[in-house]
Amino acid sequence: MTAPAPVHSRGLFVTATDTEVGKTFVAGAIVAALTARGERAAPFKPGGDRHGRARAGPSRRS
Repeated sequence: MTAPAPVHSRGLFVTATDTEVGKTFVAGAIVAALTARGERAAPFKPGGDRHGRARAGPSRRS
């Protein structure tokens, strides 16, 4: 009996120095490009100020 092949996970984290600078847009483009190449890709967006976490300073949306 042979051992199962190891599973290799790869990941990418898109970050920037400010909010509203296009991180979600860039991440979506990366997922679309990987999917077009036949790669399996799944985007995840962590919670943040819109999900109840406090933020330092005034909101830009006010």
